[in-house]
Amino acid sequence: MAGTILRSFAVPRTAKLRARLPAWWLLALCAAAIVGAGLPGTGKTALLAILIGVLPLAVVLSVDEPLAVFTVGIALVALYSEEVRDNSILPGGETVYASAPHSAVELLFYLLAAGYLVRLVRSPTRAWPGAPATGALVLVAAGIVATFAHPGSVTSDLRVLRDVILLPVAMCCGYWLALEHEPRRLYRILVLVSVPLLPLGLYNAVTGAGAHAGSGTALSFYDSSSIFLLGACLLLVGFEVVELHAWRLPYCFVAALVVVLSLRRGAILSLAVAALVTLLWTAWSAKSTRWAWAGAVVLAVVALEAAEPGVVINSTAHLSTYLTGSSGTDWSVNYRNFERPNVWGNVRQNWVTGIGPSGEWTLLNSYNGKFVPQDLHYVHNNFLWVWLHFGLFGLIALSGFLLTTAWTLLRRIRQSVSVTIVGAVVVGSCVMLATASTLTTTIRWPVITGVLVGIAAAEVRGRGTDAQASPSR
Repeated sequence: MAGTILRSFAVPRTAKLRARLPAWWLLALCAAAIVGAGLPGTGKTALLAILIGVLPLAVVLSVDEPLAVFTVGIALVALYSEEVRDNSILPGGETVYASAPHSAVELLFYLLAAGYLVRLVRSPTRAWPGAPATGALVLVAAGIVATFAHPGSVTSDLRVLRDVILLPVAMCCGYWLALEHEPRRLYRILVLVSVPLLPLGLYNAVTGAGAHAGSGTALSFYDSSSIFLLGACLLLVGFEVVELHAWRLPYCFVAALVVVLSLRRGAILSLAVAALVTLLWTAWSAKSTRWAWAGAVVLAVVALEAAEPGVVINSTAHLSTYLTGSSGTDWSVNYRNFERPNVWGNVRQNWVTGIGPSGEWTLLNSYNGKFVPQDLHYVHNNFLWVWLHFGLFGLIALSGFLLTTAWTLLRRIRQSVSVTIVGAVVVGSCVMLATASTLTTTIRWPVITGVLVGIAAAEVRGRGTDAQASPSR
């Protein structure tokens, strides 16, 4: 499967390319060293030494081989261990989800953005990614304003703000890469780095290695962002944006299985919404088939219910009970049910200015000892978290970013399927943002979303080399 994706790049074997291939190998070795330094048992000093060692090479490659830097960076985001442990080289680092060697991934994307800024200066005709990037910058501005309004620990504030800052940075990286390379080529890279998630997810589900510490539940992945990336790639392959030929159906089947085995309700619901929006948009854009799609779905549901009475209705009820947690017996659901009113009470007391990026919310009700918060810094509902920490301005900024991005990507119904998929993924992510701490614990969601939106924004503007309009050079 990986060979099929690699061959689909169709890059000519020129002498110039062969001369540059060692750069890929060097960067791969650097990535392996970075991952090794982040493994349990190695300290911050070792990680810092390796980062300093690879810095000169990364600086050069960010300008000469940006695609290599992007590939390694997005692979680290997708594949690194998810253990909960101290993985920060900053002084006073906290125990956080190790979505990747945080500082290493940040370094790669910041260098990649800097490399393209250099090129932007040389070619000033290249445009800004547009409304989505502006919306993301407004969210960053809301965080900075909240920082000055409620000054706290510099280290803790940076720890919170860097997740938000990486959203526009990753978006610019994806956008600027799409200016010089076919957007579909970047989508292929995303699918390529998602391939190892398939066997890894199955292994985690079978052995229980993917479970959260102490939970004992067998999951393919505990972090919803892994499922978010895999689901986005599943849509790209399923709607043939990335062509895997004979491997298409096996990839889609295993990817869907890994997504389901994650048991991440928010991620599964968000991907279901994304798939539904994509299906409706693509079917509606083809007038001759839109009613055929609707008729086929209705006919299939009626036929199943007629053949096996109750199979559709009862299955839907059971699925709804699991996904919504309406049975009230799931620990994670109860935790959120106790957490939400506590946080909402804090929001009502600080609804305009918030409590600052690193502020802790106050426990107002322990429900007779049933609720013991694991962490007073983050909240599962990202909308409430942003409102609590960044104030009303932050909530408006986050909502505005999601709305403007979805509108920018979905308003043209007759456009490329890939743009529709990314817009649908943004719409679906609203569900995950309301239920999973995707913006408050890891850098994965901001990087993945930023890259996808950046590539799609380039397509919307007709700047990609596979678009109808020729790119500005």
